[in-house]
Amino acid sequence: MAMALLDTVLERVPVGVLVVDADLRVVRANAALCVLAGGDEAGLVGRRLADVAPWIPEADARRVLDSGTTEEIELADAGRPGRFVVDLQPLAGAVGELGEPYHRGKAGAFARAAKTATGAGAVLGALAGRRRVVGRLAAGLVLGGAVAERFAVFRAGSQSAEDPRYVVMSQRGRR
Repeated sequence: MAMALLDTVLERVPVGVLVVDADLRVVRANAALCVLAGGDEAGLVGRRLADVAPWIPEADARRVLDSGTTEEIELADAGRPGRFVVDLQPLAGAVGELGEPYHRGKAGAFARAAKTATGAGAVLGALAGRRRVVGRLAAGLVLGGAVAERFAVFRAGSQSAEDPRYVVMSQRGRR
């Protein structure tokens, strides 16, 4: 229910919202952004930021993703009349430095393996049709991805507990 409400709000807000992944490819675009970009969400998903919203500088978007900080930029030459402001918000980096252990070391390797196995399983599952062997292989890959994700989270917790920097930052944040 909460996701349905969030989707409804996202679609009805009169401000363009564009969500991109770490490779700056579109994951989600609301109706207002689709009007600005001149297409529908299905046609925008998977495309590069530069192709969908060329007025948003890729260097700025990359900097926000890398730093994990919010940035607001005003664009003088956005190809549109009036003031045009873009607010860049990193969603994946919302946990900041405390989320670093999940992306580094053994935890990062498990997380990448989980993403790869789950994606491969999903693709194989979609292509399996009535072939039981391929379907079972796809299910095994998805299951393996889930197991690898559990190990990634476990290892990230262990790595953060071993590094005093993460423990102290967490304690300082409570003051």
